[in-house]
Amino acid sequence: MKIAKKLIASAIVSLLIGIAVATPLLASELNIRPWVKHVQGPTADFDLDVIYANFTAQNPDTPITETSGPTINYFAVVNVTNPSDYPAQLLMTDFWAGQKIVNTTGQAPFGVTDGNWSIGSGWEAEGIWLDGIWYNVTWVDGSYPHFDENGTITEPPFPAPSNIGHWMEGVQLYEITIHNNLGTTTHIYLNMNGTWTDVTGKITVDRPEGQCYTMSGTLADYMLLFQPDKNSTPNDRGFGYCSTKNIWVGKDAFDNLFTPGQSRLIVVTGSWDVRKPWVNVNPVDILENGSLWLKVDTHNSLVMNPELGDNTFLDTWSDTTLIQQITLTKIGNNYIYNKALLDNQIFQLDQYGVEAFIT
Repeated sequence: MKIAKKLIASAIVSLLIGIAVATPLLASELNIRPWVKHVQGPTADFDLDVIYANFTAQNPDTPITETSGPTINYFAVVNVTNPSDYPAQLLMTDFWAGQKIVNTTGQAPFGVTDGNWSIGSGWEAEGIWLDGIWYNVTWVDGSYPHFDENGTITEPPFPAPSNIGHWMEGVQLYEITIHNNLGTTTHIYLNMNGTWTDVTGKITVDRPEGQCYTMSGTLADYMLLFQPDKNSTPNDRGFGYCSTKNIWVGKDAFDNLFTPGQSRLIVVTGSWDVRKPWVNVNPVDILENGSLWLKVDTHNSLVMNPELGDNTFLDTWSDTTLIQQITLTKIGNNYIYNKALLDNQIFQLDQYGVEAFIT
């Protein structure tokens, strides 16, 4: 590590932002966390297909208030396939069901058509060229900037800055897009030794890839997290219609390993007590309409040692997102989508309630 060059850059940054540097910084005075470099490796890129879904409306005619309303029970089966030549572990499955699901990456929040809105995201980079200088050491206290309606940083940042932090190789960046009566503008901020500085138009950045989706008319929002701790107790957590369940994996627990070419049926099941203020459209009306949109996300990682040495790691994880529209058939209070079961077949679940088998 060329510490002298980096410390000189650090001192220059301090001068640019108005912090006096009384004496030269010495390497022995700083405990700098090294930059962890990631190299893209092979990935599994799972294939997904929802083959069955059953939504049941209990008490469908009950008026929706803060304390009463219908209950929507859901049971869905996703065919998850590892098409790669590598064994991979399933780490997460996220299931959405609603009237409408939209990719809103870089757009206004769902349903906002006028007025002020903003979208921001932060990330880290190994270094940034600014005014001909390469900056790659900064002070980090865990906070990100807080903005007003014009995209200007307000003080203090949120959460408030702390004296507890650390030096790190690399820099922090934050991009925010603001929409107001003046139009739409995008600002780029750089953490320069603990101070967020507007560098819009002065730097070239590589933004991390990512997709953002929003949903209206929600019927299900459920996440399975596969955790390597068999000594803990699985638990469900819910907030409104959102629920999370931990599934413990490993020896004497659920096996989340997918061998090359293997397909397995993963089950998502839960319920939602429909209550205000979590509902904008009555889910029973959506079911009666007979058409739903589903979104399934999975996160996986290959089974291999990612450490390459010299603080370099091989990235072998991948995410898959499936957006799928289904048509429901009503049978009593059940609304069913089925392309898997024959009349004399049923799903048999494993002891963990996670994997299904057709019998």
